[in-house]
Amino acid sequence: MNRLNLKRWGKQDSSLKTDFLKNCEPRIVEIKKVKKETPTVKTLSFYDEKCALAKPGQFIMVWIPNIDEIPMSIALTNKKGLVTIAVKKVGEATEALHNLTFKDKIGVRGPFGTFFSNYLSDKEVIIAAGGTGIAPLMGVIKDLAKYKKRAKIIFGAENRQELLFLKEIKKIIFNKPFLKFIPVTLNGSYGFKGDVVSIVENEIKKFNGQILTCGPEPMIYKIFKLCIKKKILLQASLERIMKCGIGICGSCDLAGFRVCKDGPVFNLNALKMMRGELGFYKRDSSGKLIKLV
Repeated sequence: MNRLNLKRWGKQDSSLKTDFLKNCEPRIVEIKKVKKETPTVKTLSFYDEKCALAKPGQFIMVWIPNIDEIPMSIALTNKKGLVTIAVKKVGEATEALHNLTFKDKIGVRGPFGTFFSNYLSDKEVIIAAGGTGIAPLMGVIKDLAKYKKRAKIIFGAENRQELLFLKEIKKIIFNKPFLKFIPVTLNGSYGFKGDVVSIVENEIKKFNGQILTCGPEPMIYKIFKLCIKKKILLQASLERIMKCGIGICGSCDLAGFRVCKDGPVFNLNALKMMRGELGFYKRDSSGKLIKLV
C-alpha cells in the first residue's frame, strides 16, 4: 500500500501532538522500584518527566546497556513523574530488564506514537485486554473512573496468577458502579472460564459505543471481525518489532503502516486496510514476513 494513501483511513488526532524532536533525545534514568507482578511479569518504575506525560497507548524505547533497545508500553504514571512499565520475560532484552535492581540505570526515549482517544465522549466503552495488553489500557481505565464514564473492563489471562494489575484495577473501580470488571481465565481459576473474545461477543449484543483492545493479535483480529459484523467502533493497539521507534527503519511495517509512527493505536478504518496481514503475519528481526504463531 502506498503511504500517500494513508489519509484515507482517517488518521487520529493523536498522531503528531507530541513534541517529537525533544522526545527523541535519550535520557538515562535510575530504577526506583522493581516488583514481581506475576510469574512471568515484573514492573520497573523510574522518574522521567517526558514519559510521565504520555497518553494511554503510547510507548517508549528502552535501552538496556550492552544488550538492546526495545519498545515498551507505559502502564502507570503519576503527577510526580514516576513511570511504570510492565515487562514480560520473552527474550534476551526482557530477561536483562528482569535482572535489573534498585538504582540500576537504563536509557529511555519517547513517548512515541498514537494513543487511545475519544473514549470519554462515548455513551459506553468496552475494554478488551489479554495478558500484558492490559498495560497500555490502565490509563484509559483511570480516565473512565475519573470522569465517571460507563465501561465494561474485560480482562483475560491463562490463570489467576497471570492477571496483571488485578489489585490496581480493583482499587480503581472500587465503589464505582458505572465500571463493571469482568475477569476471564482459560482454566477458570478466577472469574469466568473461557476467553476474552467469547465474553466480548456476549457483551456487544446490545451495545452502542466503542471497543478499545490490546493483547495477543489473534484475539484482536477476532474482535476486529466482530466489530465489522456489528458495525461497532474499534481502537486496537498493535505490536511489532521496532528498532528506531520513529518511522525510519521500517522494521515494524504492517501492510504499509509503520506501527511505531502511524500507530501503535489504530482505528477500524486503518485495521480494515491491513486485511490479509493483520492476524496472520508479522516480520522477524530481519524484516522477513513470517506467519504468526
